[in-house]
Amino acid sequence: MTKSKSILLTLRPVDYYFFGGENTFDSDPIRRNYLVRSNKLPQQTGLLGLIRHVLFQEGMSIGDASFSPAQTVTNFGDLEQLSPLFMQWQHAGKRQFFYPAARLHLDTKQELKVDLSASQGQGLNFLGGDWENLPHLSFNKQEDEQEVETTYSEKEYLNEVWVSADGTALKIPAAVPADKLSELHKTPKPEHGIFYSNFQIGIDKASRMKPDATAGSDENGFYKQEFYRLAPGFSFAVKVDFKGEIDPAIFKRSMPFGGENRCFIMEAEPWTAALDAQLKPAQAYPYTDGRVVLFSDAFITSSDWKKIIKLCYFTATQAIPFRNLQLATKAYENQSAAARRRIFANLQSARNSTLLYLLERGSVLFPKAGEQANLLKLLEAATHFQAIGYNHIYPSTTKSETI
Repeated sequence: MTKSKSILLTLRPVDYYFFGGENTFDSDPIRRNYLVRSNKLPQQTGLLGLIRHVLFQEGMSIGDASFSPAQTVTNFGDLEQLSPLFMQWQHAGKRQFFYPAARLHLDTKQELKVDLSASQGQGLNFLGGDWENLPHLSFNKQEDEQEVETTYSEKEYLNEVWVSADGTALKIPAAVPADKLSELHKTPKPEHGIFYSNFQIGIDKASRMKPDATAGSDENGFYKQEFYRLAPGFSFAVKVDFKGEIDPAIFKRSMPFGGENRCFIMEAEPWTAALDAQLKPAQAYPYTDGRVVLFSDAFITSSDWKKIIKLCYFTATQAIPFRNLQLATKAYENQSAAARRRIFANLQSARNSTLLYLLERGSVLFPKAGEQANLLKLLEAATHFQAIGYNHIYPSTTKSETI
């Protein structure tokens, strides 16, 4: 295969998968979560670790350390950077790519209309935030065979939607509707949706490693897990840039990835101009009202978030937890009870100190007149996060019109 400095890397789960989040079975020592849901998407740091693992196996340089939010200068050896994750759909010779749509969609056809004249210049957060003095939000509702513009209320459910990045403006649901499950394998179409789930019973075997564990501790260790699966034709995708040319064939393999070490099929191909043409944020977000869309999760400091609120008329955002594990794994075997307590306490303390929050992909921000440049500067300040696929926005001051 032709060597290239940039590749398209895809990951396809063989079966159901589980990407752990903050709410795990044992995340709280007092109140346990007996319903544990997988994240739909892997973290960028997980993708980074997977890529570095392959490079290490091939004898290539991977740098001195893993990603750290505290280290603003990154060095991953032969690896230069990676893009935000996006979705690839490929079937019967056809291929399309999808970005997360702006989080203002009722469904795949209805996006809320935003009238900023009603916001009176106040910084307002929509999702999970202040409902007072909102700009006028509306949508078209079918009544008596006519479409009537209707004011939005919190009773209307906002859906997660993905939009094609090739300019065709195709919008698809994230979740596969129940009535489409039977059609998935018969006639694969991206319009059917991307993710569907299945519940399984889990057992917390790690409870035996905790201090004062008893022989009967598994009795209370059952919990329900929600696993996800990708609809036929879909795979996770990311663009990876290297400092020198590499052979994409080194990434053609199967790998355990995520929780439960589920099997994923990894494939890669050289990045081409044709791929560039299909992956332009401007084609996915053709807005003309000055809004800024996050097509990746984004790290923002609490002080910068306060500034962002003041720069915006209105934001439709949600914060999600982010934890980047950097500690060496320690075993409990052959340790005294006192040592086990100390190790467990230290791990919990360090784990809590690494918790950060990110603005979720699909977030939308409406800057005040003349403030867009200042808003973009704040959103793109964490360049070390950008290098691994976070803090990517449209429009952008630091990136070209391609991914």
